[in-house]
Order: sequence, then structure tokens, then C-alpha cells
Amino acid sequence: MPGAPSPAGPGQDRHYGIPCGACRPWATGSRCDPLLASERLASNRHNMAVQRWTATDGRAKACPMSVEDQLRTFVLVPGAWHGAWAWDGIVARLREAGHQAVAVTLDGLEPDPSPASAGANLDTHIDRVLTVLDACGPGPITLCAHSYAGLVAAGAADRSTRPIDRLVFCDAIVPADGDSWWDRVNDHYRNRAIAGVRADGRTVAPGAGKDPRRRPHPVASFLQRLRLGDGIDRVARRTFIYASGWAATPFHEQYERLRTAPAWEVHELAVAHAVYDEAPDDLFAILTDNAR
Repeated sequence: MPGAPSPAGPGQDRHYGIPCGACRPWATGSRCDPLLASERLASNRHNMAVQRWTATDGRAKACPMSVEDQLRTFVLVPGAWHGAWAWDGIVARLREAGHQAVAVTLDGLEPDPSPASAGANLDTHIDRVLTVLDACGPGPITLCAHSYAGLVAAGAADRSTRPIDRLVFCDAIVPADGDSWWDRVNDHYRNRAIAGVRADGRTVAPGAGKDPRRRPHPVASFLQRLRLGDGIDRVARRTFIYASGWAATPFHEQYERLRTAPAWEVHELAVAHAVYDEAPDDLFAILTDNAR
């Protein structure tokens, strides 16, 4: 059931269907409590800040920031065919730096998806992210999306009752009202979708020879048009990361349009599409405002 907490097993923390380093539900046999997770993360983050502000003689100095000021929550959404696992490295680094970070597995992309999830559309995926945003603790939220998930993040930012402080489109579609994945990609991806959907008519199979964790992607989410209000415009910080190091990119025109737009921060990285694998140091620096 969308939005319902899912049971977890050893080595697989789950927080509303997403890996959660703040709780260990299998240790107690209970399900993850997202509010408890947020409280634990907030406490850990405050302790880390106090440690950073301890004098060399061992005497603690006053922490210059409140817990609320220190809280930074990153919600990371993977692109087509991928699950939350795509963000594992970045999630680990953000948590090590004291931030809260959760990665979302969209409906139909679970390790063992249900037959019903093959019918998931764009609205289904937006609703999944809205559930995660609702469960986040206090403090500013950065919503970061890769590739296809730019549509999902934009829809979630537009519909969320929880303000989003920053949107990061990591080599992702930056959509306008009425756009779909099908409209915004190029012939390379459209031909790939046509070939991949022939197996069952409901999902687009991933290409052969790549990460075995990838799953067939619900085709309805590629075809449904996004309905947007002014949600993206309400987000104070909007960042686009352009990966210029792959020939099949559908994002060059988008890059040329946004790099001169005053409301946008634009970064170009000369790497392939999977930025979290190709340039994790650069991506981490951009997310945490330490980019050179």
C-alpha cells in the first residue's frame, strides 16, 4: 500500500520504503518510526556540532547553532530503472557529515516489485516522494533528483505542503507544465523504451549487461504528462548539474537555457550520466555548498 511502512530485515533498514540509518527495526521486531528516526538524527547531529566546537584543552564551548539551524535533510530520488541503492555512496557521506539523508525507491522499482506496481504512473511516484517528505524531521530540505526523477521532484515540490528549500536536478529533466519523460528525452531513449516495453507491454526492461539490481520501469510513468503550478518557482534555490561527458545526453539544450538564467545555479561536470558514481566528490561538494 503506497505510503505504508514496510518491514525490514537484517542489513536493510527501511524507513517508509527507504534505507534509514537512524533506526534498526529488526532489532526490536518493530517497524521504523520516521519521527523517532528524525529525533535520533537530530540528536546525533547536535552532538557532532558540539564536538566540533570543543576547545583544544577539552573544555566545551557554546554551540553557535541550534539543532534546528544544523538540521539539513537530503531526500534523493533515483532515475529510471534504479532504486534507492543508486544513492548509497552519497547517502553514506552525507550522514557521516552529520546530515539526514534518505533515498527513495519508487513504486515498481523495488527489489521484488508486486505485479500491481507495474501500473505505477508519474502521479504514483510523486505521491511516494510526498510521503517521504511528510515524514522528514524539522529543518531545511534539499530534494535531489537524477534523470527521469526530475519530473517526480518537480511534481513533489509543487504539491508538497512542506516547503522545499532547495531543488537539485542531477543531470535530470527540469520540466515545465505538460511535459512528460517521453517528450523531454531524445530518440535514443524513446527507441530504447519502445524496444524495452515489448516484453509485457507495461514496463520498460533495462538494458542488458549493466547493474543487475535495475528493474523494469513502469511505462505509464514515462508517458503521463506532468501538471505543474508555480511549485518550482517557489523554491528559493534551484540547481542543475549537467553531465557533459556522454554522447547520448538529452540535456544539452536544457543546459544552454539554464546556465544564463538568473534564478538557477548551474554546474557542468565532464562525466557520464551516473554522476553519483562518476563524480561523487564533486556531487557531494555541490550538495553541501563546498563546490569550488
